[in-house]
Amino acid sequence: MPLGLAISTSTYAYLAYYLILPIAYIALLTVYGTKIQFWFMMSDVSKALLELRRIRDKSLDKLNHHIETTVNDPVNRARLLGMLEYFAVSPVDLDPVGIISKLKHIVEVHDNRMKTEIADILGRKDPILVGRTLGHVSAAAALNYLYKLVNHIVSLTKRYSSLALLQQLYAIMPLLIKQGKAVLEFIDAVDKGVPIGDGIGPLSVGLLMRGKPKIMIAEDTMAAITTIDGRRLVLIKAEGPASNLGKLDDAVRKTRLLFGKVSAIVTIDAMLRLESEKSGETARGLGVAIGGIGVERFRVEETATKEGIPLYAITVKESYMEAISIMGRKIAEAVVDVYNMLHRILEEKTEEDATVIVVGVGNTLGIGQ
Repeated sequence: MPLGLAISTSTYAYLAYYLILPIAYIALLTVYGTKIQFWFMMSDVSKALLELRRIRDKSLDKLNHHIETTVNDPVNRARLLGMLEYFAVSPVDLDPVGIISKLKHIVEVHDNRMKTEIADILGRKDPILVGRTLGHVSAAAALNYLYKLVNHIVSLTKRYSSLALLQQLYAIMPLLIKQGKAVLEFIDAVDKGVPIGDGIGPLSVGLLMRGKPKIMIAEDTMAAITTIDGRRLVLIKAEGPASNLGKLDDAVRKTRLLFGKVSAIVTIDAMLRLESEKSGETARGLGVAIGGIGVERFRVEETATKEGIPLYAITVKESYMEAISIMGRKIAEAVVDVYNMLHRILEEKTEEDATVIVVGVGNTLGIGQ
């Protein structure tokens, strides 16, 4: 072979390998890169959506099993399943004046309507059975709505081939799956009647109530009086062991009317931890440690502000999944640290013979008083 021909062939091969192919590859990625990324991400999201549907279906199976064992009338069974689509509309907030009273009214009507209808369907007013059924319905409804919402977003993403929308969904899908699994564990806790992580506040106060006379100071809310370090403590928690949250704001207001001067209000509740923090760690601070939409916290703050009552809070750190799952050992053992912090608050911030309100905030599932 002539030398010139050999050089020409090797030059063409060099150009093809190091110049033409990279240019073709870049051009291919430029034209189809986003489509390829879309296909891969959509495949993963679709698999996660199937997992979310499996979790939803499992919760519905548990609900159906519970209905079959507690409700005999087919009509009432259908009524109970129909409560999965029950909803509440938020009040108009264009004029914020009076919005708190509106929210409280809607929340109370919603809760009372759910409990009343479930009791009517069951044919008995056993609070534990009503609470267990309400827990099943609420959990199944939450998972059903979550699945439908994610499925809606996936459908929109496919219809409009929106990579931006898909990327957001792709980022949060692992968290949604974890939350869905945690809700399933909540259903297991409801079936077994055992405490969940969110019950650390009622557990701490409930242990202090043991052996003390109790009164129902507000709807689904119990109170007792004890003495610690020379201070009179009015202990407040939702009524257990049924799944209840109580009316803590009403209880605080009635306590103020019954006992006169109050030197401090201490709330004990679970707190959402950061990923770098350990579950079961405790912290103390100022303010009202009550979650939710803010109605109860606002009313307690309003009462304390009018009377000049200091507000203190003790929290136990845990993840969202731990809060709605069966209470773990680390969280349960945090009660000791809660008591130590409570003693410090009483000694440092109040005088002897003072009256202090101590509120255990959270779900009382599996926790008596």
